[in-house]
Amino acid sequence: MIRCDRLTRIYNGIPAVDDLYVLSETHPKLYTMQKHICTCKMITTSTIPELSKLLAFLGNEQRLRILKSIAEEEKYAREISEEISISRTLVNIYLKQLERAGLVTGTSRVTDDPPLMRRYYRAVPFELVVSLDAIKKMEE
Repeated sequence: MIRCDRLTRIYNGIPAVDDLYVLSETHPKLYTMQKHICTCKMITTSTIPELSKLLAFLGNEQRLRILKSIAEEEKYAREISEEISISRTLVNIYLKQLERAGLVTGTSRVTDDPPLMRRYYRAVPFELVVSLDAIKKMEE
């Protein structure tokens, strides 16, 4: 595991604090810290309400099922919907949310079968770490 401490960045409008981060291989940002070079995508919070919102977003069972479904291979919404047995509309909503959060990447492709244009999704590798020290430093 690569640690990315004492780094202040803004990601999706949320300021970063120590010990809460997401590591990403497909959306790299290069940071040099403490004589280590690491590739990090930071999703962090500075207040308890922000942390609660982030954990609730990642704690949704259906979003986690979608991430699991596209962790190894890319799929389009209908494939995911059929695999995890939830509506295609809801799958599309969650995929857009996950893509905005940077946890999923989507690629549109032309196919021979209808629908002729499909958007394929794949999960972005990440690791989330939350420490008690980071929580203690947060504002109410």
